[in-house]
Amino acid sequence: EMRRMLAAGQVGAPVFASAIWGSYSPDYPRDRWQMDPKLAGAGSIMGIGVHLIDLLTWLLGREVEQVTAFTDGPSERYPVEFLTTALLRLRGGAVAEFTSSRRLPNSANSVVVYGEGGRLEGQSTLGMDPVGQLAVVRAAETVTRRFPLRDLYTEEVASFCHAIEQGTTFSASGEDGVRSVA
Repeated sequence: EMRRMLAAGQVGAPVFASAIWGSYSPDYPRDRWQMDPKLAGAGSIMGIGVHLIDLLTWLLGREVEQVTAFTDGPSERYPVEFLTTALLRLRGGAVAEFTSSRRLPNSANSVVVYGEGGRLEGQSTLGMDPVGQLAVVRAAETVTRRFPLRDLYTEEVASFCHAIEQGTTFSASGEDGVRSVA
């Protein structure tokens, strides 16, 4: 719904977007594959952050031109980083930022897009469970909407199967994944 509203110009041209997805697992077992840089590649950026980059570029319909980022590792405590925050300059002038982490208790797990005429907030929508709501803020008015939510993993598998059966292109291509990782 956020993407549809942005494409329709319902809050004006996007100026700034922000996404945060975190969990709290500071004592993550060191023998897990996610803690091995050779197997995982990285920590929170590869496990969570790539999804935020993909989400932000998909919502705004713009590719990343420039990145500045900071992490908390690797360190002796964490062989892969557990917190990444990055600032993204997108084509067309919009700026976005995200934080991915396994060190944030009670993380908001939300995405916000500020347009020239309002703000869209996907509140508590980021994560593995189908939860959250959309707040549309214009001037002094806030309208909060809930939608029937589905298990996105089930939807993804069904969509993939449908693409195979119909001989059509799957909506989440390998190129999309490569672009997010890059």
